[in-house]
Amino acid sequence: MTSQTMGTLSYGLTKPIDLLSKLIIDASKISVPPHPHDTFNFLVTAAVLSEWIGKYYSNDPVVTSIKHAQI
Repeated sequence: MTSQTMGTLSYGLTKPIDLLSKLIIDASKISVPPHPHDTFNFLVTAAVLSEWIGKYYSNDPVVTSIKHAQI
């Protein structure tokens, strides 16, 4: 088995900005009444985007302070 890169595994989405673009597209697909598949795709993309931001910008002081903030 060959080693796969993040770009291959995530269909070319490699940076948080790429996933943000997908989130915007997913949001545009939500209609009234919303279809469950469109809603699910939007919510999963939003959750994954949050994780990606934390990992991609892990050394950024703003992201670090948000991660350690107590609510």
